[in-house]
Amino acid sequence: MNVSAAEQTFARATSSFVHSTSTTASSLGSEPLATLVQYMRQLQLATAHEGWDGERGRPVQSVTWERARVFLESSAERIAPIPLPHVSASGDGYVHLTWFRASQRVVLEIGEGGVVWTLLRPNEPPRINDLPNLQDALERLKGFLAGI
Repeated sequence: MNVSAAEQTFARATSSFVHSTSTTASSLGSEPLATLVQYMRQLQLATAHEGWDGERGRPVQSVTWERARVFLESSAERIAPIPLPHVSASGDGYVHLTWFRASQRVVLEIGEGGVVWTLLRPNEPPRINDLPNLQDALERLKGFLAGI
């Protein structure tokens, strides 16, 4: 099995992030946020090329990673405490930020094509909404984390 340099970088970034966050708080304070941003920079490098996922993954643009970073910093300032999200890239060029609450999760997809909010609850179809902007996503996230 041949592993591309991008896949190796992606694996190292993921491994490094999992290790570093296992010893930090589970909410976005200054230290966990800095660790998360560092991880996002590693993912940005790993996902900058066509086929970064070993298949046909579209590159995730720098501006997309920047929008995700700004959103997280904004969220940390406006929602306290805010849980640490799971961050990933998708083959369609989007950054995914995922939060979990009880048996529910919300996935915020940020990309060149816009912002998509997906709420997943057990035994229910996914609730998917295209959002006009990240401010709307922040308001929805506040509600989700508050249990509304």
